Amino acid sequence: MSETKSPAGSVVMVREAGEGRRRMESTELLGRDTELIIAHGAEEYRLRLTRQGKLILTK
Repeated sequence: MSETKSPAGSVVMVREAGEGRRRMESTELLGRDTELIIAHGAEEYRLRLTRQGKLILTK
């Protein structure tokens, strides 16, 4: 397990998932919010937590 900075600047714990992947809890990304904008190059993606507790990623 290692520490890293979240998009909001707080320190979060990241557990190694093996094979070059990291594993983070969705609550570490979203915090108390239900939506997060992810910038990927020139594109923006929206990660949204639904009322049913599911995650939806849209462009």
